[in-house]
Amino acid sequence: MEDVDCTITPETTKAVTCEEDGEIVYTASCEFEGKTYTNSDTYKEAVKATGHKYGKPSYSWSKDDKGNMICAATFTCEKCKKVEIVPVKENATTDNGTIIAEKVEPTCTEDGTYTYKAVVKFQGESYTETKVETVKKTGHKYDNNGICTVCGHKRPTITLTSKKEVYTGKSISIDAPKVVGDVKDLKYSYYSDNACKNEISEPTDPGVYYVKVTADAGVTSNIATLTIVPQTAKITTVANATSYMTVSWNKVNKASGYYVYRSTNGKKFTKIATVKSANAAKYSDKKATKNGQKYVYKVVTYYNGNQTVSSAYSAAKTGYRLSTMKVSSLTNKKGKKAYIKWKKNSKSTGYQIKYVTGKSKAKTVKASSKAKTKTISKLKKGKTYKVRIRSYKKVSNVTYYSAWSKQKSVKIKK
Repeated sequence: MEDVDCTITPETTKAVTCEEDGEIVYTASCEFEGKTYTNSDTYKEAVKATGHKYGKPSYSWSKDDKGNMICAATFTCEKCKKVEIVPVKENATTDNGTIIAEKVEPTCTEDGTYTYKAVVKFQGESYTETKVETVKKTGHKYDNNGICTVCGHKRPTITLTSKKEVYTGKSISIDAPKVVGDVKDLKYSYYSDNACKNEISEPTDPGVYYVKVTADAGVTSNIATLTIVPQTAKITTVANATSYMTVSWNKVNKASGYYVYRSTNGKKFTKIATVKSANAAKYSDKKATKNGQKYVYKVVTYYNGNQTVSSAYSAAKTGYRLSTMKVSSLTNKKGKKAYIKWKKNSKSTGYQIKYVTGKSKAKTVKASSKAKTKTISKLKKGKTYKVRIRSYKKVSNVTYYSAWSKQKSVKIKK
């Protein structure tokens, strides 16, 4: 008999996992005189399951249909990735754990805080996770008397006053409101419509705008109007035309047109015209024809914005209608003189006669209200002179003139 050493060969026939045992089979074999002998009897060894290795869990939060907080702890095996979800619930204690809630309730003016602490039990270990939830303040709940039914607070008031301003080309804001009570975070809102639906920025152009202010705790002001009117025109002249009066003014920025008003006594004014042009600066009053009549005018600028708005009245300006004169005759008299005749205007206080020859400077002479003729001397022989006349009326140191008559010509021959 001879002893020979054998070789033991292991073979894993079933792999070990986290949950299931494994198996290793051992087989013996040897070499003798050039031959290999294998033992048919093998040895089997059981290998115990390793068990799961879970790390720290992840957490997700939710609420049930009754508003109770739920925290689900998710554990994942680092080796086989198996997932175990362990839920715990507010107001319920189980073998899995529980949620402890500490609640500071919100008030009318302060946010509340709910702090939830989840205690999760898993495989003999305890794990904790905290969630803080902010609960918005409730705001006051006022009754019809403006008293909060929760805390007794008296509703603050915000009162805006309507405002009228003149167009400047820059944005215009409403004046600060009168505030009674404790409010903060005032927000001004401007609208182009009285339903306060079309919000705009601070307005610039003439028009009527609507403003309201809101603040914390749901406090809202009244709705006030901000009216921006165009600038007031200035009448530059009131003058006699050939057969009527004219009124002129300076043009105004942001005008759609002008209203013209007339009075005969300076007290009661009547609108006589709407001039529908922003570029217009003159109106011919073809009904102002009565000789000697006093006519007083005012002009108002208007603008067609979201609503039509008007400026203040311009300062009044006065004129007197004086019928246009007519040179009855113009003759040459001996001594290089011109002799002019006209029909007297009983409403005038005097006359002006203007004469000129060629390109020389025109000269003017006066005649009294009683005069019907005038002799102009020191003229140049051989020259032709153009002559015209107008009447004037002096009232309270202000002189008003008629339009000039048509020119007549005379040649100085003697």
